[in-house]
Amino acid sequence: MTDRLRQIAITANDIQTMAKHIRFAFSFDPFICHIAPTPKALGQACRLLVHQLLLDTQDRRTSYTCAKEFQNLIVWSDTRMYPVNSPLRQLFLHLRWGYSGCFTRIMPLRQTLKQLKREIVALQQEVDIYLNLLYVAPSQQGQGLARQLLAPLLARCDHEKLRCGVDTNNPDNIEIYQHFGFELVGQTHINEQLANYRLIRQPQLCFAL
Repeated sequence: MTDRLRQIAITANDIQTMAKHIRFAFSFDPFICHIAPTPKALGQACRLLVHQLLLDTQDRRTSYTCAKEFQNLIVWSDTRMYPVNSPLRQLFLHLRWGYSGCFTRIMPLRQTLKQLKREIVALQQEVDIYLNLLYVAPSQQGQGLARQLLAPLLARCDHEKLRCGVDTNNPDNIEIYQHFGFELVGQTHINEQLANYRLIRQPQLCFAL
């Protein structure tokens, strides 16, 4: 059972609840599974990723859900707005990653991840809107919720003629995004098994959801 689509405000008080639901989505992400091979590490990674999401999109994010909590959620940010710089909070997150169960898996990839971060930042600078997060809990999948969650974003991009970008570590997501008008524009191999894929959607005159 789902609720009507509505816009919500996400705060630091929502981190624990959001991380609890988001771990189901990240359990299918090849990169997250690689750096967080145990349930404990996955829980730590999810909390830190939510922290990072809120920090990166501070004062410029828009969020929608069709649930009372966070069983499904979309978050996007207006990249035309100057990001809030919080060096102390960034340092805090770096230290938290260092003490997490993911650290030993991240360290061998650090140079590749630095390059990947630069490429994602370049993509964000190329577009107007960035899709930071889209997920639907397994119990709610197959009900067309991804389509509902994307509807306000795509409608705004088409109406205001805005370009939208997204990146994913899951190759299975590429076809889903392409269905909604995104085109693959870049790919970076993290190691022999892992890769990141970057996509852009140009504004369309008429797009049928």
